[in-house]
Amino acid sequence: AVLYASDPAYLDAVLAEEKGWREIAVPPMSLVVFRREDLAAYSVEPFEFVAQERKGAEP
Repeated sequence: AVLYASDPAYLDAVLAEEKGWREIAVPPMSLVVFRREDLAAYSVEPFEFVAQERKGAEP
């Protein structure tokens, strides 16, 4: 299983009694790619957000 929280305090509270969990450091603007066949073989890829103007929207 993979869990995510924007604030680590949530995971600390939920997983306090659980064993075997490990933290993955993910830099800002990154995407973590997991393969369901092997969750341990993940990769961290750069993520670029490109804002696009919507047609008909005011600037």
